Amino acid sequence: MASVAPYSSTLSPRADPASRAGAGMWEQVALSALVILGCGYNGLLAIVNAHAFHLSGSAAVLAEVLILASAMLVILPRLSMADLVPLGFLYVSLTLGVIISLVNGAFYPDGIRNMAIVGVFTLLGTRATNRTATTTITILCAIVFVVLLLEIVSLDSYVTVFRPADYLESTRGFRNSEFNESGLFNNALGFEGRFSFGLLNVPRTSSIFIEQVSLSTFASVVALVLMGGADLFRRWQRILLIALPVLIAISNNGRASSSLCAIFLVGFFVFPLLPRWTNLLVLPTILAAGLAIYPFADERTDDLVFRVHWALKNIFDMTIGQYFGTDVGLAWRYYDSGYAFLINSTTMFGAIMLIAYTLTRVPGVGRRGRRVALALPIYLFASLLVSGSSIFSIKTAALVWFFAGWMHRVVWEERAGTMPVEAVR
Repeated sequence: MASVAPYSSTLSPRADPASRAGAGMWEQVALSALVILGCGYNGLLAIVNAHAFHLSGSAAVLAEVLILASAMLVILPRLSMADLVPLGFLYVSLTLGVIISLVNGAFYPDGIRNMAIVGVFTLLGTRATNRTATTTITILCAIVFVVLLLEIVSLDSYVTVFRPADYLESTRGFRNSEFNESGLFNNALGFEGRFSFGLLNVPRTSSIFIEQVSLSTFASVVALVLMGGADLFRRWQRILLIALPVLIAISNNGRASSSLCAIFLVGFFVFPLLPRWTNLLVLPTILAAGLAIYPFADERTDDLVFRVHWALKNIFDMTIGQYFGTDVGLAWRYYDSGYAFLINSTTMFGAIMLIAYTLTRVPGVGRRGRRVALALPIYLFASLLVSGSSIFSIKTAALVWFFAGWMHRVVWEERAGTMPVEAVR
């Protein structure tokens, strides 16, 4: 039977943080490795595919299953009452997934897998000491930064190491264009009229993620981390965490992520001044803004306005069955439309649960809590309006929810006055 930490009798952190956050060096090493693997496994598989043997589409699925299963082995030995909410989230998600599969007469794992990433990595984050969390994020960002520099400075070397086009064709079935001899994924070659800072003349970058959308998203995730944890990193670590999103922005040309980074920069100073309940206004505000620009979309142009228009149009066009999970077989149509995909794969009840979980996971108390309690829903709800299933990609979601779990613990400890000495820089 799983042991229960001393902290389990209350939901505020009264016990020794080291014993609750994950006492054991090997446990800390394991959870750190799992977060790094979750974000970087695509790059590792690409190297294997390029230099060892060709992989099939099941390779990525197997990798994710092994990562999530291994994470549960780290989580289960140290359960506490503080884990009830994420465990309940996982239980309800699994139950919804089973019901959806039974109603539709076939197994549909998308919703279960997406919600499992949210719950499992949140639980890993609550078990990480501050030193483990900052070291994990620093190592991950350093790897992304170094590989990104290689891609920018020596594209031929990057292609030789990863062979992105071959990997994506082997595992995803994306055939390379006959006019694309770069060895990169077709999307790396850019789009006419695409927003660009014009500072680098290189194909759209992807670093260890192999495809470009995840790298773009990673920039806003790092900015999200800085919103809550900037003071917990050493100065040189903060420099790395600031430089990386900048380099991604000028080489990847991600429109939504660049906008989120700018919002978080302003929000770092503004969010602590706002009332605690302000995060409840994030979703209606984002949807209202989307509705305001909805009529101005040009379907011939793949710009930010059209992406918002497309996401809302798909919500409007969904059937009642899609809202309640009886037509989940149609979810594949919405892989590029966040809210519609979320509702199709988990039902409207799963979507409501994820929204509530996002709004409540980090308590909005203190300056740190106010920042994260606002920044996390802004990141998720805005991304769902301009992105699709990519928001649930373990390559970026692993770090998002690991960070959310870590911040949940840190904010409670600060409120209770039990922040460990090792957090002070």
